[in-house]
Amino acid sequence: MSRHSVLSPGERDSLFAVPDSHDDLIRHSTFSEPDVSLIRQHRSAETVWDLPHCSAACAIPE
Repeated sequence: MSRHSVLSPGERDSLFAVPDSHDDLIRHSTFSEPDVSLIRQHRSAETVWDLPHCSAACAIPE
């Protein structure tokens, strides 16, 4: 029985490709405004990040 693939080979390559320019790298490793909104919406008091310590590891605009 063949395995079902959710992504086409091109989609898979695009998803796992390493960014090849500085701008693409920044865009790939920075949360977008909708991402930040979703994170803020779903975090609780127990999961609030210590932003001063986290900001070096993850790009979350304050």
